Amino acid sequence: MTITVTLSDDTISDVAVEPMPENNDTSRGYQERFAAAVPEAVIGKSLDEAEVGVLAGASGCADGFNDAIAKIREQARVPE
Repeated sequence: MTITVTLSDDTISDVAVEPMPENNDTSRGYQERFAAAVPEAVIGKSLDEAEVGVLAGASGCADGFNDAIAKIREQARVPE
């Protein structure tokens, strides 16, 4: 999945999750439901608080999302 997060003062103001293009129908369905549920779970939270568990029945998607958020945290803290 591709995860895009918009931050405003270290708070998530928008998030987009794009499912992987090459999936079987079952996996794609889980990813699409997960993508629809993520904004409600993380918008308004600080980047440090943003972590999800099982959303919309998609347990594996949470692991990928949390890994991506960890990388985004690192990128957001790198001085320019």
